[in-house]
Amino acid sequence: DLLLQCCGVSSIIGVMPLPYSRKYEGLATAMHASFEKIGIPLHCAFMRGATVRLDNVIDGRYDFALVSKYAAMSAIRKSDDLVIVKEFGSGSYVSRHAVVFADETSGIQDGMKIGIDSYSIDQQVLTNLEVKDKDVELINLNYMHLLEHLKAKSIDAMVWNVDEIDNGSFFLSELSSKEALEMDKEMSQAVCVINKNNKKMEFMFNQISTDHVMQIQKQ
Repeated sequence: DLLLQCCGVSSIIGVMPLPYSRKYEGLATAMHASFEKIGIPLHCAFMRGATVRLDNVIDGRYDFALVSKYAAMSAIRKSDDLVIVKEFGSGSYVSRHAVVFADETSGIQDGMKIGIDSYSIDQQVLTNLEVKDKDVELINLNYMHLLEHLKAKSIDAMVWNVDEIDNGSFFLSELSSKEALEMDKEMSQAVCVINKNNKKMEFMFNQISTDHVMQIQKQ
């Protein structure tokens, strides 16, 4: 602990998704407990959009960002500054995504209004794959408000995380695109991303047990 303080590390600031799900709440709690275990206080910011979170890591505003593995790999292909420093495994970010409809239907039909969040890499990619070759209207909305719009029937359908969906109120359909289903496997995994030059953060993440984080999240 004293050596870290001499290196100028008195606390860590991470940026995480908005904690709208129990999984994200569990991850935030687990990350706090893990850094506490190695004697370094963690402060968290909660921010919509993986792209925004990762850009803030590149700019040095935050020490790490928690995103899906798919979002991380997409960003790493565009920037040499980022590296994945910790992976938490399948189902740690979301269980899976599905297409959620306001009314019972056989699938996405021409003429439908589909909710999409341009800030969410995962949701945007999956939505575009699901509506491919369909004549639909894409309605750009905040991910956190998609469910409200579906309830109000101002949109007909959306791609969303099934963890927070009430099956009694909505109609769910599995992703139909094979490409989307493959991508969803990476989107279900939570990872921590740092600036590749931040060796102090790399060292500290090596002290953190993945099993310990997952155990706390499940609790």
